[in-house]
Amino acid sequence: MRPDREHKSVGSETTFATDLFEWDELTDGLDGSITNLWQDCQRLKTTGRMDFLHLTGDRF
Repeated sequence: MRPDREHKSVGSETTFATDLFEWDELTDGLDGSITNLWQDCQRLKTTGRMDFLHLTGDRF
């Protein structure tokens, strides 16, 4: 790893303690990840071109 290199990607990951089944739970849960990601983008003075959302079910 070379910390002085330009970042090629920025990410945010959250594993929830319980499964989220309702839309309101999901959007509330994602709000923190989106906020963290945006703060990292501002700190790095970069913007994104692609979003990726990975959902895992009970069959992992």
